[in-house]
Amino acid sequence: MSWRWRGNRCLDEAGSARSSGQGAGRAAAHSGALEGHAGPAGLNGPPEHHQYIQQQKKGGTMIFGGEKVGIVLELDRPEGPYYPGDPVHLNIHLESEKDLKVQELRASLIFWERYQYTTTHTTGYGKSRSRSTRTHWGTATRVLHKEKLLGEGTIPAGFHQTYSLDWSIPQDAAPPYAGRVIRSGWLIKVTLDRKLRKDINEELKVPVVVPPPGRWAEPGEYGEASHSEEADMALWLPRLEWVEGETIQGKVIVRARSGVSASGVRIELLRNERVTIRGHGRGGTFSKTEFKDRIARGVKLNAGEVREFPFSVPVPEIGCPSRDTSVGTVRWSLKGILDRRLRRDFTVAQEIYVFNGSKS
Repeated sequence: MSWRWRGNRCLDEAGSARSSGQGAGRAAAHSGALEGHAGPAGLNGPPEHHQYIQQQKKGGTMIFGGEKVGIVLELDRPEGPYYPGDPVHLNIHLESEKDLKVQELRASLIFWERYQYTTTHTTGYGKSRSRSTRTHWGTATRVLHKEKLLGEGTIPAGFHQTYSLDWSIPQDAAPPYAGRVIRSGWLIKVTLDRKLRKDINEELKVPVVVPPPGRWAEPGEYGEASHSEEADMALWLPRLEWVEGETIQGKVIVRARSGVSASGVRIELLRNERVTIRGHGRGGTFSKTEFKDRIARGVKLNAGEVREFPFSVPVPEIGCPSRDTSVGTVRWSLKGILDRRLRRDFTVAQEIYVFNGSKS
C-alpha cells in the first residue's frame, strides 16, 4: 500500500484517512506495566556507555542501506524541568529521500531502570570444586504512553511530515537516578519499524524533576538512639525533606542518663542503594558515606546534663535522590555519633528524603 498527502491528512489508495499529521495524533495513556528486561534501544550495554542519556539528543538524518531517513524530536521544554503531572508536547519530524517500506511508526514515553545483580556458579567436584560470582546488569522498562502514527505501507520519496503528541508525566513519577547499582531515567523513543530490516530508532531524554511534597516539612527532634538508657540522643532538624545542593543546619542533642565521656562527636550523611527486584540472582547493594565531620572533641557529661552540638551538612548534587520502585530503593540518612574509644559508640540515626529539584 502507498500513501499520498492532502493537507495534513495521509490518505491510502482508497482515499480514506490513514494517519494524522501536523497538530494531530493525541496520545492516549496506557497502564505502566513492566514490559520485560530487554530495555530501550541503546541500554543493553555496560552503563558507562550510556552517556547519551545525559545529553539533549534531537536526532537528524540517518543512512540505512543507501536510504536517507530523517527523524528529529522536539520537546516544548527541551531543558525542562517536567514535574509530575505536567503535560509534555512533542513534535516528531519525519522525512525520507527515497521510497521506504515500513510496518509502522510508533512513539513511546518510557521510564527505564538499570540494575546490578550477581549470580553464583559452582564448577568441579570434590576437592576441585570451586565457586565464582558474576556481576550482571538488567533493564526494566515501563511504557507510560504509546502512540501508533503510521501503519504498514510505503513512505513516498520526498516525504516530509510533522506529528504532534500531547502526553503527561504521571503523578507518581520516580526521579532520574545515576547511582552505582541502580540507574534510571525518562525518555521518548520513536521507532520506524521495517519488516525484515533493521528498525530506525530515535531517543530523547525527558528532564523530570520530582520536588519535595511537603509531607516532612516540620522542625523537631528526630532519630532513634542506640543506647537511650545511658545517653538519650536526638537530631534536631528544621525538616526531613531536602533538595540536592542544599545545606542541612541541625543539632546533635545528648541527654546523659548517667555519666558519659567520649573522645568526640561526629555527624555523617549516608546513602544506601539496594536492588530488590526478584528472579535475577542476588540484588546489588551499595553504601557510601557522602559527608562526615567531627563537630566536637573531648566531650564529658554528668548525669542529667543536656548538651547540643550544631552541625552543617551539605547535600551533594550527584543525581542520586531518594527513590522507591519495584526495582530498588535508595535511602539517605543522618547519623550522630558519640565516639567512645575502646567502647561501643553511642549513635542516633534518622532517614531524610532527598529530591532532585524544587518547583519554582
